[in-house]
Amino acid sequence: MSGTPSYNVVVFAHNEARRITRCLESILAQAGEGLQYIYVLVNGCTDDTADVVTRLSANQPEVIGVWLDRADKAASWNHYVQTLSGDADYHVFVDGDIYLADNALPALLAPLKNTSHVLATAAVPANGRSRVKWLSNMQRWGRLAGALYALRGELVNEIREEAINLPAGLIGEDFLVTCLTKGSIEYQQLFAPSKRLKVVPAAQFYFDGLRATNWRHWQAAFNRLVRYQVREHQLKLLFHYMQDKQPSQMPGEITALYSELAHLIRYQYRGRNTPIDMLAIRYIKNHS
Repeated sequence: MSGTPSYNVVVFAHNEARRITRCLESILAQAGEGLQYIYVLVNGCTDDTADVVTRLSANQPEVIGVWLDRADKAASWNHYVQTLSGDADYHVFVDGDIYLADNALPALLAPLKNTSHVLATAAVPANGRSRVKWLSNMQRWGRLAGALYALRGELVNEIREEAINLPAGLIGEDFLVTCLTKGSIEYQQLFAPSKRLKVVPAAQFYFDGLRATNWRHWQAAFNRLVRYQVREHQLKLLFHYMQDKQPSQMPGEITALYSELAHLIRYQYRGRNTPIDMLAIRYIKNHS
């Protein structure tokens, strides 16, 4: 590879007017030579995120706001990969509600620059009560954290050329990107470390934690648990559907599987998580 490797950063922003400036400034503060664009995918926002991005980009030409009607991270991911990614050597994916720790971006890109076999690098959380367990599981199983990771250009080019799209409406696109990095859409890939994916403890990010003294945060925590359980059921349906199929044959919408594979989703007693699972299944049935 001749010259300075190029890279893009893509930021997913849904109703992040309060936090998107913090996120972008943390990227700009450590973006070195080779940066092409920072695409901010403002998707389905009902707040002032678009205005904030527009004001910031007026003084930062590398920041480009992209307005998408649908509030959906998987669909936004597809839009970037299939339409905007271009020929960059590396692609960095960032959630708009986090911000990068010092030197996170160079640390995240270093394994991609210094090796030929690593296709993806994963950053790790710098805060949160579960950060040690989170890091341990990422390293043990070889997984990405959706908040901050990077992909080699060859992998993104392959995904684009083979017209591979994540199912819109899927929660947890990082699980599928982990599988794509390892080579196939199979459940066991979520628990199989691979030399293609490297977790980088030196690349860290911060997020806003929930406070036990704030009742709104209790509601947010409960909603998050339900959302995670919906994700578990979505992945169960998708992995079942993909048993004899290629990645390019994933459904365009995850809801397409809700009715087709409804027999796989059943109410079961799950201890204290039973109410959460009941709400998750109700959500899926209401969207079938």
